[in-house]
Amino acid sequence: MQELPTEQTPVQQTSTLSLKELATILIKHHGYHEGFYEIGLQFNIAVGAVGPEPSKVSPGAVLTVEGISLASCTETSPLAVNAATVNPMKRATPKKAVAKK
Repeated sequence: MQELPTEQTPVQQTSTLSLKELATILIKHHGYHEGFYEIGLQFNIAVGAVGPEPSKVSPGAVLTVEGISLASCTETSPLAVNAATVNPMKRATPKKAVAKK
């Protein structure tokens, strides 16, 4: 069994992405060129007795993020990102004819 480190290395935050920025990155990653998309979050919740020590417990809940998804949506959604705008289809450039000698 692998031992866990006794001290945690602090994670340095370099930047925060908005939900629209994250949607744009995922649209480009998956190669979508049309349609509207937004970020979806899947949560898990657990309830029970929670407290810093057994004599100080109270009813409580723990909320975790299970996953992040990219969901198609309508353009009227306030978080909608248009794939045609952020990741337009690249058009092939016509090849120039080679001059014969």
